[in-house]
Amino acid sequence: MKYAVFLSLNAIFLEVHISNLLVYQKVAQSNLAVKRFQQKCEAVVRWIMRKNK
Repeated sequence: MKYAVFLSLNAIFLEVHISNLLVYQKVAQSNLAVKRFQQKCEAVVRWIMRKNK
């Protein structure tokens, strides 16, 4: 009986771990998207500054 409980707890921990990994992956992807967007904005601002000189 104890073994079955241990196995089911293990399965639950594994599921939680996998879902956490998926969340981290999504966060990492969105952070990357934000960084790219920021870089594009900075490039546009630099371009505008050069045009205004």
